[in-house]
Amino acid sequence: MRRGLREAGRSRPLIFKPADGSECNGILLSRPQTFDTALENALHSATERFVIQDLVLDNLLYRGRKFDLRVYVLVHSFEPLRYRTLREGVARIAAEPLTHSTIAEPVCALTGNSYRLRLGYPAENLLITDVLSYLQNEGLNVSDFWPLVDLLIGKVLSAFAEYVVQAKERNLRRRFYFAGMDVLMSPLGKGFELLFIETNYVPQLTEWGHISLAPVHHCLLEQLYKRLTAGGSSSS
Repeated sequence: MRRGLREAGRSRPLIFKPADGSECNGILLSRPQTFDTALENALHSATERFVIQDLVLDNLLYRGRKFDLRVYVLVHSFEPLRYRTLREGVARIAAEPLTHSTIAEPVCALTGNSYRLRLGYPAENLLITDVLSYLQNEGLNVSDFWPLVDLLIGKVLSAFAEYVVQAKERNLRRRFYFAGMDVLMSPLGKGFELLFIETNYVPQLTEWGHISLAPVHHCLLEQLYKRLTAGGSSSS
């Protein structure tokens, strides 16, 4: 880890995520001046494996705060790949404003719902459509948001499909995969780009505070009903 990460960690911020972690437990953040300390903490922690990513510096913000988006996806079939991206989800808003000096401060950089609640902050989450409306009012063109989500999710699931098929999983015709995929919106020219963060194989569907995910629940149940009544057909 020291040899492989030294150049990256001493030139830009990084995020260390426990490979088997959840709810932001065990996450470490580093800036170039704190990289050596973060690395030592990682090496001496109880976690054996970390996923390490660049900490994105250029984020679109909601009222000055970082956010990421939980997008829900139902995969009907991996071979051939067929899936449905549900047209609603959750925007998770960081607890404190993001600035250049606070880019690696956990309360400004981490958006996990459980993490914010543990620190005593309110569960401030919004529907994706609410955040898109805010960004549009701020002058950003978000008309192609869902097509771009579909394109990104398709690339991710194509990689998953190669693994699943090569692993020779059995009875795939009688199974589905429901994922909560987290993405970031980053400014690109006069528009934006979407960056894939990670996927959650047991995605949270409740306890998002005051917001209602009834549209997501309805769409998910509708899709599952179609699958169950199709007798295992792989068609969507």
